[in-house]
Amino acid sequence: LQRTDSITVHKDGEPTVIPSQPAVPVFDDTKDWWFEADVHAGTGSHDGRYQPGWQGVKVPKTGTTIRVKSITPGGFAQVEVKPKTIEVKPKK
Repeated sequence: LQRTDSITVHKDGEPTVIPSQPAVPVFDDTKDWWFEADVHAGTGSHDGRYQPGWQGVKVPKTGTTIRVKSITPGGFAQVEVKPKTIEVKPKK
């Protein structure tokens, strides 16, 4: 519900600032959260520790959403989980 904090990470002693990002209060499993390749795909070069395909999470895309409704000052979150709505047709 709130923006993230910006953080500074270091690689080989060089600082890199990762800026604050907007809040994302809803997770929708129908979106792509996993990618088989990253920006280095097909270049023959891959800097860093992580290999292509290691980023993200491959979810089954069931139509489920998770929404953060509120967060208490103590850090407890109230969330709403909604499974995909399935239309049930009456028998004839």
